[in-house]
Parts: sequence; C-alpha cells; structure tokens
Amino acid sequence: MSKSEFPKPYQSQIALAGESFSCYGSDFREIITYTFNNQGYRSNFDYNLNESDSLILTLGSSIATGHGLPLEQSFGSLVADNFRLKSWNLGQGCFRSSNQTIFDQINFFVESNLDIQYFIIQFTHINRMGSRYDSYLELDEQKALDNFCELLMRITDLLSDKNWCWVLMDYSQADFPTWVTNHPNLISIDPDIIDHVPVEQYQHLAPTSISLKNLSAHPGVQWHRNMADSIIKYFNEHKS
Repeated sequence: MSKSEFPKPYQSQIALAGESFSCYGSDFREIITYTFNNQGYRSNFDYNLNESDSLILTLGSSIATGHGLPLEQSFGSLVADNFRLKSWNLGQGCFRSSNQTIFDQINFFVESNLDIQYFIIQFTHINRMGSRYDSYLELDEQKALDNFCELLMRITDLLSDKNWCWVLMDYSQADFPTWVTNHPNLISIDPDIIDHVPVEQYQHLAPTSISLKNLSAHPGVQWHRNMADSIIKYFNEHKS
C-alpha cells in the first residue's frame, strides 16, 4: 500500500462506498440508517488525507462502527464529541475484520501528516486473521494468541509517543500473558456486556436465526456510553 493510498476496508464493505442502507450486516430492522463515505467507512463525510482539523481515530470491528445504533451513539463518536474533535471511524463492520488490518491502518496513519490527537483501538477476536483483502479464522489457539501479542507489541511501539488506548472484544478464552492484561493503555471492560442491541420486538423480521443472534450480541447504547466515559477518563489522566 503506497503512502498516498487511503487504507481500504474489506471488499464487502468498500462495495457499499457512497451509499446509505436501512439494512446492513446482521441488522434487518430497518430503523437505523447506515451511510458509507467514498472510502467505504461508516461516516456522513469523506475522509481527506489533507485534512487540517485535529482528529480522533477509532479502529476496530462492527462494535467500533456502532452496529445496531446510530453512528453518533458509538463510543468513538461520543469521545470525539467530548473533546470537540473531528471523528474518523475506521471500523470494519460485519465479520470481515482482523487485528492485522487494524495494525495496517495504524501504521499508515502514523506515517501520515494528519493531526491525530487520539487513537482508540477496539481489537476484535484474536482468531480473526488476514490482510485487508481477505480474512479467515485461525483454529490454532496458541498461534492466534501469539499473533495478537506480536501485533500488540508492534502497535505499542508505533504509538509510543501518541495518546492511545485499546480494548479487546474476544471470546476465545485465551490465556493472555500478564503483560497484556496489565498493559498500561488497556481499558478494562466488564466481560458481561451491560446491554445489547434490542431485538425483542423484531424477531419476526429476522431473515435467519443467525442474523437475530449476531445482531443481539452487539453491545447497546449504555455499553457504548460507559465505554466512552472510561476512554475519556483515561485520556484525561494519561495525556502525553
């Protein structure tokens, strides 16, 4: 990827660039509008590598994009509003995301000339592997864990002089080493998510039981609010 080429999300998402949808991914309810900019990210405006405003970047999976919620209720948007910064959400919705892609995005933006005040990283399941072109599930738990630890070390080095924090949404039950669980930039979260995207009154609209299950697994409004509050507190206490 050249330094002038804006990082692209996976093909399934870039195909939606410049469009708006009331049904997206596992959200079949037709009550939320999902708008994608011309870079293929969930945003009401295009991202410009010549941007002059100060930015806050949110990276991650469908949780970072606020799947099931209006974009302004996602934790990245709430944090950006608090600090009065322009928010770029670089999350990749649906299942086609990987921590490798997140690393590639970070590497690109660290080398850019953009005024990025804060990086917020929501790592996805450590078993999700791949490049920005394709992804797959790594069934070897130790290999997946080793890969995540290596990526985290590299990102820690890349962002050593930046304001950043991270959270891991992982269901592999991996035995993370102590240095990961005690990482100074880690935002601890309750493994039992406080609330979820509501689906109770929409079961009859679900095209499949998998869609219903996947949507209902996403955290809801209160979780995003609590996560934003934790991130704001962290940045206020640890600003470099």
